[in-house]
Amino acid sequence: MNEDGEILIPKEWVYVGQRVVDGKRVYAWKVLGENDSIGYYKKPLAAASVGGVYRFFESDDGKTIKVSGTYSPVYLRKHDNIEEVRIWAFKDEAAKQELSVKSMNTKASKVDPLEDLLSSLRRISKKLSSTERRALLSRIADEIFTEN
Repeated sequence: MNEDGEILIPKEWVYVGQRVVDGKRVYAWKVLGENDSIGYYKKPLAAASVGGVYRFFESDDGKTIKVSGTYSPVYLRKHDNIEEVRIWAFKDEAAKQELSVKSMNTKASKVDPLEDLLSSLRRISKKLSSTERRALLSRIADEIFTEN
């Protein structure tokens, strides 16, 4: 029972790694000794390792989990099923890679290194006749494909 009179029950959870749900990073946990269901949480536990078993304190109604102060999660041991831990580790790495690619694509779509140059060329070409535009294009192609 904590200082608020709430009854807290210790539970052992195993960290099964990061996952991607609806395009967002979540942290997956499995309660040991119960069904095989996995719970997804938005906030990470500092320094949790895939396959690590931790003790959490849960309210007796199962609605609240304590994650700070006296009732902070505590690392207990490594999960004993090595094959299961390997599968979780692969899924964790796949989620990290997926999120990394998504992040790179987002950044790439925001920053186009050629946009300034293309904007300058558009401004210049508007002042040129069609023959002069062809000559400009020919000059640009010559610069690109001629080895120095």
